Amino acid sequence: MNKYILPTAIILVSVLCFLNFSTIASAANQSITYATVYVINTLPNIQTVTESPNPAVPSDIITVKANVSDVNGDLSKVWAKYYNTTGGLVGTVKLIYNTTSKLYQNTTFTIPADAVGGTWNVTVYANDTYGTKSKSTTFTVNSVIAMALQNTPIDFGNSSVGVTNRRAENGTAVAGSYRGVIAGFPLKVNNTGNTKNNYSISGLQLVGQTNSAYKIGVSNVTYKLTSAPPGTALTGVNMLYSGNNAPKSIVNTYFWINVPTGIPQQQYKGNVTIKASHS
Repeated sequence: MNKYILPTAIILVSVLCFLNFSTIASAANQSITYATVYVINTLPNIQTVTESPNPAVPSDIITVKANVSDVNGDLSKVWAKYYNTTGGLVGTVKLIYNTTSKLYQNTTFTIPADAVGGTWNVTVYANDTYGTKSKSTTFTVNSVIAMALQNTPIDFGNSSVGVTNRRAENGTAVAGSYRGVIAGFPLKVNNTGNTKNNYSISGLQLVGQTNSAYKIGVSNVTYKLTSAPPGTALTGVNMLYSGNNAPKSIVNTYFWINVPTGIPQQQYKGNVTIKASHS
């Protein structure tokens, strides 16, 4: 019975490039070759981006979360950029990996107090040594109608009966008449919301604080957007008097009173209401 010695092959393996085989040595009874593979780097993968709350309002703190992975394991950083309704960049934040949720997230961005309502965008970026990948989502910022009054209350100081067009306090002190504070001349109406406002005004009669049987009619109080009388008589019905006022804008409103005769000495007090509505 013939005996044969079978050839043997020794293969060296290294990870480098596309699989490639070539014979580098040969003998009658053995061959040696090697294998290579080139590992290609790829961009990070951003599967999902979420934002809350949605809708949001100005001054809300926003949470953004992203499911980010990188098969090559060389992810260097993840961040997000917020863009307003016109595409303007409002803020950039870094996203940190949360070991519990296994998501990258940030909870530090605050919608500006004067942010314009509408559709906003948040874009998440992920970077590795190969490059940067991005993914976006949109959310809504609601319009908020808000206002604040300055130089209140409306104080006409000490007056004699029968005086007409007596202005409210403008900061000038007059002995026995005005204290020297600004209180109603002007009254400042500040748009603290994020949308354009219209302002309407109404009032109630001024009632005697010692003897309520005596009153000063609401129409005795007048108002105007400039400081020269006469003004428009106040009524008990909301009357539009200033429109299309932008966020952060201030409307100055000036007040006078016509003090009737036949009423006793005492303090008289009544409410003036200014209402904001969307333009």
